Amino acid sequence: MTRAKKEKILAEMKACMEGYDNIDEFLAMFQGSCGSSYQVEVKFEDCEEDTSICGQLIDAKDFSKFINPQSNEFFRFLRFDDHPFRIRKYEIDPIKNKLTLKVRKID
Repeated sequence: MTRAKKEKILAEMKACMEGYDNIDEFLAMFQGSCGSSYQVEVKFEDCEEDTSICGQLIDAKDFSKFINPQSNEFFRFLRFDDHPFRIRKYEIDPIKNKLTLKVRKID
């Protein structure tokens, strides 16, 4: 990735998160969700084959944690182990009650 492209992505990431001061690590976003009935799975694109993260169970109200309250847009970036990742796609499977995030690391 060229330096200019990386700088453009990081500027976009900063703009997306502007006005939302508490961007948590993915695993910290849903701690304490009791009686959860929705599964969140993360699929890493362009990473080593063994790259994975524990899936999370969330409540219906937790879906709002993926939306920036300032802009009412879905977040396009998340942090995993303090590394920024671009969310490439949100996939919802209503039959399986499952949300899949497809993410790509920002190098």
